Order: sequence, then structure tokens, then C-alpha cells
Amino acid sequence: MITILFYLLKVVLCSALLYTYYWFVLRNKQFHQYNRFYLMGISVLSCLVPFIKIDIIKEQVVAAPKVLNFVDLIADKNSIIEQDVIVKSSQFTWDNMVLIIAISISLLLIIKFIKSLWNVRKLIRVYPMKKLANLYLVMTDVKGTPFSFFKYIFWNTSIDLNGEVGKKILAHEVAHIEENHSFDKLFIELQLIIGWFNPITWLIRNELYLIHEFIADQKSIQNNDTSVLAELLLASAYPSQQHILSNSFFFSPIKRRIQMFTKTNTKYSYLRRLTILPIMAATVLLFAFRNGNLDSKPIIKLDKQFTVIIDAGHGGNDLGASAEDGTTEKDLALSIAKKVKALNNNPNIDIVLTRESDRFINVVDRANFANASNANLFVSIHMDKAGTAKFTGTTCYIPSKNKLYSKENIMIAKNILDATSDLFPESKITTRKMGIWVLENVKMPSVLFESGFITNPNDLKLVKANEEKIANMLLDGINSYLSGSNKIQIESDTIPKSNATGLRSGQVRVTSKTSTDTLVYTRSSGSNKEKFSNVTLTTKDKQKVLDALEKKANVVVEKKTENGSEKYIIVDNNTAIPKVKPLIFVDGVKMTEKEMKAISPNDIESVNVLKGDQAIKKYAEDGKVGVIEIKLRRKN
Repeated sequence: MITILFYLLKVVLCSALLYTYYWFVLRNKQFHQYNRFYLMGISVLSCLVPFIKIDIIKEQVVAAPKVLNFVDLIADKNSIIEQDVIVKSSQFTWDNMVLIIAISISLLLIIKFIKSLWNVRKLIRVYPMKKLANLYLVMTDVKGTPFSFFKYIFWNTSIDLNGEVGKKILAHEVAHIEENHSFDKLFIELQLIIGWFNPITWLIRNELYLIHEFIADQKSIQNNDTSVLAELLLASAYPSQQHILSNSFFFSPIKRRIQMFTKTNTKYSYLRRLTILPIMAATVLLFAFRNGNLDSKPIIKLDKQFTVIIDAGHGGNDLGASAEDGTTEKDLALSIAKKVKALNNNPNIDIVLTRESDRFINVVDRANFANASNANLFVSIHMDKAGTAKFTGTTCYIPSKNKLYSKENIMIAKNILDATSDLFPESKITTRKMGIWVLENVKMPSVLFESGFITNPNDLKLVKANEEKIANMLLDGINSYLSGSNKIQIESDTIPKSNATGLRSGQVRVTSKTSTDTLVYTRSSGSNKEKFSNVTLTTKDKQKVLDALEKKANVVVEKKTENGSEKYIIVDNNTAIPKVKPLIFVDGVKMTEKEMKAISPNDIESVNVLKGDQAIKKYAEDGKVGVIEIKLRRKN
């Protein structure tokens, strides 16, 4: 969500751009009615444009016209700035303070507004009133009269109503009533109550009131008689005995009214008004365009339509887990779920939410709803909790009893954790001994995703600042699973199997959904090892390629880094070089494979597999071939 301060800044900049156009192109021109409605529209448009999001979706890198490149550049900058502001603002808590200040000032303006309406009502009740056709004349002796409000004209008794000047002033006020200028004033005053922070709105109010006078002057004075207008201006000011007489006669509003009254038609009037179109287009371009896939991968084309159920956990009276600051699991889950649906740009994926508002739905109804939808996938969104704040990372729970979609459940869990690994490096796939009811009873692949620990302040801050990014990552994982891009195919394989001698050079062609690599390997002299040479793995998931090679060729592939570049060494299983096995830790204690096999599966709470850099970071060189972390259930 855009922070309040950033939104207000956008409103001010947008209104400033539109008002600048008015100042240089439309101000002091004869098309008063056009200027009147344009000024009233500036504030409304400025408040709405920052909420408009026009997403530019990049499916692939192609040469584009310069205009499109410029639009794309603007969209990139808007998205980057917006995300940077969101992330940085998550480190502060100014929003509540700004809201309190803004509401306080708005309340003061509301009180002033109500007081003004009360004073008008008081005048109507205290002073005598005459009815003239469809309007009412209130005879008063208060300062500031004459003036009009809707169908009421508040007249100063010191001005002769039957005199020539009095008749002209009356016609002037009648013109205000006929043009419904009171509606304009109410409208702009309400805008000021809400948008008082915007200096442009105050400038707009002054200009709008002056345009009202321009319109009334033209309608009330015949033959454009400037002397009559000057006499009216003086007469309307003199009876009130206000401070205006202490200023120069050519006080700017008076001077402008006389100048506008004597002006001839403006040249190129239609052209001047039409220039608003490129100005409006520029405003939308600068403030509305975003890159819809800033955090997500390009759209993956699917060969059929898929329905995905996104289940926002808890809801209503069921708060779920809670943080110290009062944040609830149900609110975060719903917010992320709604963003998943809003950000989905794949036409072949239909995202359906189990709930779109803060309401309680029991697990039976959630499962029945998913089954009735004939969905292809069920993803439930939650946040984890723990007794201490040290626990961190994401978890994907899969069914423990329902084995119908075992492979698919593991695959979707792995895809989601891979997609979210940039935000949460620590992750695991696990089950609950008693199972999770909704996962066990949906008739489709299913997973429950715990997006960090709500009881960990760092995890909570990360989730709050990156709700949209997490939603995009979930979509990436779903897209990858549905497209089958996790499948690595070995098209040709000349790696020798079960041959201790005579290894020869050859090649392996590896194809995935994202790329095709031809891996050339050569024998290292004096050993039974071979290594890939002159090749770059461009497949998105390198580890999946290496796993597929090990399984297909019955070899061990070791990854090494030499001079900053990666090297892959192939080792035949039946050579004198033993196959290196991953480390095994049970509740933090290192164990052998034999000891691990002696553990009953029913005693295992979770299994966490670390590979590559993640394992090396935690276990140094000992973890280079992988680490299996097993956590046992606590016995009462």
C-alpha cells in the first residue's frame, strides 16, 4: 500500500501540474464556464490519479518504438520509487501521527464550515424577509452584505433597492443564484476540509470565486458599461465599512474584474481548451503507469485453463496468531490473498478466493467450496507463530494422510518455497502427524503456506513491507507448478554408466521450460573424473539440472568454484572414488545414515533439506554436498 505521505505528495504534484496549465493557458481568458468546471475538477482528479494503476506487462524483451520505451521507463521509475518508499517507510511509524494531525485540522475546518452555515441560518431567522419570484430577500444591516446563498439574497439596508445601483447589484446577485454558484462554493469548501494540506486547492478556491464574479458581471451589466461596474464595486464595498477601503482601488481582484469585463474574445480559444488533452495524458503517464510484473516472472503460457483456490486463513472472530503490535494473522492472510487475485496476469489461471472480507468460514465449508469449484490447486495462506521471537522463515505444510497427490503436493510446496526464497532463505516442507483437516479433505493438490513468523518482529516487518511482492512470488510458484517448468528432461546422455575405466568426452542435452543447454564434458587426465567445460548453465534452476543428471546417469555431480566461476565435476558411482553423501543432523546432533534409519517416521516432526550455498553458509565446507536436518517430536 502506498504510504499516506507519499500519496499526499503525489496529490500535490498532480494538482500543481494541472494548475500550472490553467495559469499559463486559461487564466484571464473569456471562457469562464470552462475555467469554472476545470478548476473544480483539478482537486478531484488529483486525488484519484495516484490510485490509478495501469500495468505494463512484459512478456518478452522486444524492440519497441521510442514512445513505448519512454512509457516503459516512466512505469519502471514509478514502480521502483513506490516500492522503495514502501520498504523504507516500513521502518517508521509516522502514518498514525500524520493521520491524527490531518484529522484534527479537518475537524477544525468542519467546525468553521458548520459555524458559517449556522450564521447564515441565523440571519434568515433574525431579519425580515421578502419573497421576490423564486428567491428570498433578507433585509439586514450586517457587514459583508449584499451576498447570496442558494435562493437567498442578503441585502444591506443602506443600499437603495429601487435605485439604479441597487437594481444592478440585485441583478448581479440574481446571476449568482441562476448559475448555482453556491453549489460550487460548497463543493470547493468540502474539498478544502479533506485536502487542506494542498496549497493548490486554496489557490483554486480564490480563482473560482473570482470567476463567479466574472460570470455575474457579464450577465448583470448590459452593454459592457465599465463605469457602471466601477460604481457597483464601490457601492458594494462602501456600506459595509470593511477594511477593503484601506487598500488601493486597484486591488488585484477589482482590477481583474474590470479588465475581464472589457476584454474581447480570446484568440485560439478552442485550441487553448483542447491543449488539456495532452496535459491530462501526461499527468496519467507520470503518476499512473506501473510495471505490473516488477516482482513477478514473465507470463507463462499454459495449454489449458486452471482454477486455483487461494484460501485466506482464519477470519471474523477467529483472529489466528497475533503480534505484539496488534497485527492479526487473519488480516495479513486476507490482504496477501486479495493481492494474489489482483496481480494475477495469466489469462489461463482463474484465482478464486474462499473469502474476500473479514468473515469466519469453517474448514468444512472451505473444503466443500474448493471441491465444488473443480479446482486444480488449493493454497492456504497463514502466518506461523512460536513461543519466542527467534523462530523465522517460511513453512509449507502438505497432507500427511491423503496420499492421492503426494508428488504434486511436494512439487507445489517446493515451487512456492523456491519462489519466496529471496525474501525468506530459511524454509521447510513438512506435515503434521494428525494432518491439517482442510488439506486432507480437498480433492486436489494442496499446500498450506506459512509466510514467516508473526511472533518475530523482523518477519512481521518484512511481510508488511512486501505484501505485494509475496503475492507476486506466490503467483510465480503457482505458474511454475502449473506449467510443469520444474521438469528437467535429459534428451541425450553419453555419460557412461557403471564403467570404472575408459571415460570419454561427450555431451548432455538438457531441456527445461526456460532454456536448453548442451553440457559438454571432458575427462580429467589421470582420474576417473570428468568436468563440464566451456558451458554456462542458463536453466533457471541449476540444482534441478544437476539432480536430474545424477538420477539419469547414475553419477555424482560435485559443484566447485574456481576463480569466481562454477565448475561441475562428474564422478562415476562404481569407481574407486566413493559417492559423497549429505550430512545428517537429528535435533542438532550429527548422525550416520544407519542411525537415522533406525528412527521411527512417527517420531519425526519435520525434515529440512539444505543445498548449495545455503548449506555451505550454515555448515561451511562440511555442508557442500548438502545437509539433512531432522527435528523429532517432543515426548510428554
